[in-house]
Amino acid sequence: MTNPDNSSVFETMMHDVPILEELGFDKSALKKRESAYEIAPDDLTRGWLAREISVESDLQGEHVQAGEWALTAYRIHNGIVEAANKPTSEELEERAASATRVGVNGLRRIIRAKQGGSQSEATPQPAPLPYLRGALVDQKAIKKAESQTLADSRRVRRDEVDARRRVSIGESIVGERWRAFVIGVMVTSEALRSDSKKLRTFAGGVAALGVAVLITSEEGRRRSAALWLADRGLFE
Repeated sequence: MTNPDNSSVFETMMHDVPILEELGFDKSALKKRESAYEIAPDDLTRGWLAREISVESDLQGEHVQAGEWALTAYRIHNGIVEAANKPTSEELEERAASATRVGVNGLRRIIRAKQGGSQSEATPQPAPLPYLRGALVDQKAIKKAESQTLADSRRVRRDEVDARRRVSIGESIVGERWRAFVIGVMVTSEALRSDSKKLRTFAGGVAALGVAVLITSEEGRRRSAALWLADRGLFE
């Protein structure tokens, strides 16, 4: 049972976060999130907050810390789904989002290492691609659970297309370029039939295709362009 006093403090802390960010106190806002994490009212919220801390840490250049918080978020949400007899769409959505955060963080570490000519972070642990694939599996499960009619089952959900885009980029980065290209073609085709934000989704699909094509070069401008495009195309 949640302590009523803690609940009130949590709400106050979360109310303060956007105010601090608006004033430019990003580090203070991050510390406030970390404090709120300790008294979150439930595990689903705690996992969500861990993911938010990961994103903000990434933006502040704390990439190792971002990776640790992403894994924390995933472990919490995965635990919730694994313990449930029949996980809800919200629980699957949260696990998919946290898996995406782990995967994106890992791929960006690879990209940074390649851009800097370093191999020290070229194969970070955990490997990012399985998490991105897992997020896609969860998005498919959500669609199946929410489909009441044949029309529903044929509906193209933007979240599923976006998950596929990230898998395509991940396949390119780890060397599976043909597979990445095929998935990228699928993404661009589905994007214009998605249920929302068609232009943004289509642009993501084009980015995935571009990475698959350009990354075939081992060095030079084409490869640099592919890595730059991959980084931009991994948006969450």
